[in-house]
Amino acid sequence: MIIPENLQFQLPYEVGSFQVQPDGKISLTSLADLLQEIAWKHADSADFGRNLQESNQMWVLARLEINLLEFPKWGQQIQLFTGGRGADKLFAFREFLILDHNDEVLARAMSSWLLLNSESKRILKPESVLPSELFDPTKKAGLATGEDFHFRGLNRHGNGAGSIFRFGSQLSCEQYELYSVGGKFTF
Repeated sequence: MIIPENLQFQLPYEVGSFQVQPDGKISLTSLADLLQEIAWKHADSADFGRNLQESNQMWVLARLEINLLEFPKWGQQIQLFTGGRGADKLFAFREFLILDHNDEVLARAMSSWLLLNSESKRILKPESVLPSELFDPTKKAGLATGEDFHFRGLNRHGNGAGSIFRFGSQLSCEQYELYSVGGKFTF
């Protein structure tokens, strides 16, 4: 498959039973986990991922915006795509696209990331580690920046899935039904 919209990395995936709500649709937490996983795989493939640990650097998810047109369902084959969308001041931006097996768009997302020194917790400029061919510093993404540091990930830093988990776990069955039709979610 050709990678669409100048995105740079793809991951085929089948939605598992453990990732869905009672209606068979993927939970927002699981969807955010998939986005974070493809981001890691892409970063690792271009040497700005886990290898940063050796130089005491780490990525922290600062904001995640998901525009969900249709929830992927249990057993559904989907294609996840991602790519760098520039850097602005302290933030690096990443775009995501999720397609079904007919290449129909299920969701789009944008995220902003901070690069930190894992010992001092000082914020570093993302251009110091990002390959310019993947994260053109002259390209500006259309995502508002903000902070959302909650769950602890591999590097013991926050990730946005924690906010989504807390958001989803607070919903009643009736409220979940309203959100399960799709929409725009910002965490």
